[in-house]
Amino acid sequence: MGRTAAAAFLAALLLLAAAPAFAGASITKPFGEARRDSLGPDGMPVPGVALRLSLNGTAVPVGTGAAAFAVGAAAQSPHVILIGAAFTVAGLVLGPAAGYRYGDVPGHGMSGIALRAALIAGPPILASASAPTGSNDDVHNRRVAYAAAGGAALAIALAVWDIEHVEDAVRRRNSAAAGARVGLAPATAPFSHAPGLALRVGPGSF
Repeated sequence: MGRTAAAAFLAALLLLAAAPAFAGASITKPFGEARRDSLGPDGMPVPGVALRLSLNGTAVPVGTGAAAFAVGAAAQSPHVILIGAAFTVAGLVLGPAAGYRYGDVPGHGMSGIALRAALIAGPPILASASAPTGSNDDVHNRRVAYAAAGGAALAIALAVWDIEHVEDAVRRRNSAAAGARVGLAPATAPFSHAPGLALRVGPGSF
């Protein structure tokens, strides 16, 4: 087995090992069923579970991608390097949104995905497109590399911010959902003390 084939085989094993842990998801249950099983006793998303999903959904593919990248670099295999880079970028862009999806805050999760993707892809594309005609290749490549590094740093900062704040977002969602509950509950009339029903708004209405 040549170095490239061995590196590709090892990278495939790394990706396969990481798959069950990606976003903390179950490989034996659909997402909807797994989500229902992890809700709290009140039927609300649990902030701690959302944090774990965002953290695992980012750290596992990024770590696995970095390992594959290192294996590919050691074996001088461009294909394995590309696989590692793709896995790392996918984890960075998509991973933090896993907790927001579970916590029923999909708008924030999708906006985070869009911003991180724009930060990773936009700067190097703009730097390449704005290069003067006839510019030196080395200068051009440095400009693109610096732009890519700056965009990636901002994307990492945004990913960390999203992971750090996912619990707060889920708590706010739960508070808003609890405050919107309206239902009927047993009550006693204030003067006659006759049993009856009363309209109740807020937690515990259902």
